[in-house]
Amino acid sequence: NIITTSPWMKEKILKKGIEKDKVTCVPIGSDVLRFNPICSKRRDLRSELGLSRDHFLVVYSGAHGIPNALDVIIESLPYLNSKSIHFLFVGDGRFKLKLQKKVLSLGMQDIIHFWPPHPNNELPSIITNADLCIITARGIEESRAIFPNKLFDFLACGKPVIVNFEGDTADLLLCEKCGFVVPSENPSALADTITKLSKEKDVLEEMGKNSRRLAIKKLDRNKLYQRIVNIIEEYN
Repeated sequence: NIITTSPWMKEKILKKGIEKDKVTCVPIGSDVLRFNPICSKRRDLRSELGLSRDHFLVVYSGAHGIPNALDVIIESLPYLNSKSIHFLFVGDGRFKLKLQKKVLSLGMQDIIHFWPPHPNNELPSIITNADLCIITARGIEESRAIFPNKLFDFLACGKPVIVNFEGDTADLLLCEKCGFVVPSENPSALADTITKLSKEKDVLEEMGKNSRRLAIKKLDRNKLYQRIVNIIEEYN
């Protein structure tokens, strides 16, 4: 039996002639105990960032590499129609210094906050204080297959997620009504959508509830691991 972590990978394998009952998709899933909405009470993130409760905070956590397309977010900043929107990037990578220089060149250093990588046990208290979480990627075919780890962390924390690429992640967010999809590498479309969402707190709250519900019912990592064990035992 072949186990894949995304439906796109499964379809690719099936097209090679592998029997359907020999290929199973089991996503990486969420640690629903560690990444929990209650973690928001552990820290006052906005105070740490010098923000008020009225500011709208978009959070990204993960690698800062070329494939992550964080430059698209930075390029969207001039198109934002609200001064209350702020971004927090948590992580590191080869592209980070270039991203920081680009922010400085745009004079937007007060809008995007760069934090170094944090231990996994500290991420929940950061993510849960976001109004919206974001994942970007390049507009290439391989992006359709990705189910990034950060996606499952965001969902478990009960957060709506916006992405700029099509494929398995986008399909999941739209099907379960817990996120938004914008055109790939289109900064103005990204800015317009975030600006609109910053004024729709009720919509975001409902989608956040959907995210948490999805993580618990379908993406609980412990249940998914047991499924893998069952598959292995079945074929041994």
